[in-house]
Amino acid sequence: MMTNLEKAMIRLRKKHFREGRAKGRAEGKMEGILEGQRKTAINLLKAGFNIEQVAQSTELPLTEVKQLVKDLVTE
Repeated sequence: MMTNLEKAMIRLRKKHFREGRAKGRAEGKMEGILEGQRKTAINLLKAGFNIEQVAQSTELPLTEVKQLVKDLVTE
């Protein structure tokens, strides 16, 4: 038979597991959204849009769009 302490520890572990899992899902979702924004930005740059238009359209920081331009030039 389990003690109250053991039961409490099991509940606590389950709680932490659920919280960790939810946090991991949220982080993964944000990474996916950011990757989509970057791909869209690259496509817009290749289509001839200027960096300000791309930053505004994708909601990426201007510095990140500038880095994407540098990355495209070095490909």
